[in-house]
Amino acid sequence: MRWRIMPERKGPRLFPYATKHVETASGRIACFDEGRGPAIVFVHGLGGDFTHFEHVAPAFSDRYRVIGVDMPGSGDSCKPRQRLSVRGYATTLLDLLTTLGIKSAILVGHSAGGLVCAQAALMAPDRVEHLVLINSAGVRHFSLALRIAARIFMRRPIVDAILVLSAYQILKHVFSGANEYTRKFADDNIHRPREARLRDISKVMQDLIPDLMHATLAENAHKLGIPTLMIYGEDDRLVPLGEVRRAAAKLKWGRLEILPGCGHMPIIEHPQAVIRLLRAFFEPGHVRLEAVP
Repeated sequence: MRWRIMPERKGPRLFPYATKHVETASGRIACFDEGRGPAIVFVHGLGGDFTHFEHVAPAFSDRYRVIGVDMPGSGDSCKPRQRLSVRGYATTLLDLLTTLGIKSAILVGHSAGGLVCAQAALMAPDRVEHLVLINSAGVRHFSLALRIAARIFMRRPIVDAILVLSAYQILKHVFSGANEYTRKFADDNIHRPREARLRDISKVMQDLIPDLMHATLAENAHKLGIPTLMIYGEDDRLVPLGEVRRAAAKLKWGRLEILPGCGHMPIIEHPQAVIRLLRAFFEPGHVRLEAVP
């Protein structure tokens, strides 16, 4: 295992952990790795990076080994030329566990990262102790026509133009309301380097959106035989709650928690509520969860 420890903090100002780089079978991966104990690995969503867990991960570093990862094409990780995919991301996640000497871990994924974590659990269930899916992709059923349209129109020139013109306006639609956390998140993103970051996001979006428009999680939820917690913001405009409930009902060993007054990013908008749910889920007395009705 080779580490390159960066002295500076990345992303949001005052982010608590230093960036480290690990050479894995999937390429050079940026991450943070703090604390000791059972491993919790946090996986960000589309267009994000590990700093999205800045309010959640530190709450567990006293009892757990907390790891946040920038997936390939995002943040400070490698920028592959080949097409990125959800399955490829899941392979990268498992490669990272191997490189870090982690036999099994708790996986916590947000949005697209939730689908990546679920895919990793389907591919290697013995390596996942608990699975947490926060406003996860992969539960919504899109029509064939929309999926075809996405493949046609999600091209770099079009995506580049959309992001340049409206990237930060999009932030207003992922939250239900404004608070100190959402205001800090918007302010931090405004102060980040813009052009290069948007180019990276554009590449990731073009590659991943066709995968994200398949209801992969909904179709495979019954195959997840590990304790699974689904957390969703009630006001998420991207994923209808009806579809979420139907997917959760297929889980063999899981539960669904709905956060009222919350949008697509509970980890930013209401991190304390997410922390409470995670703590309850990780405690021994809360592992045996009944299937969601």
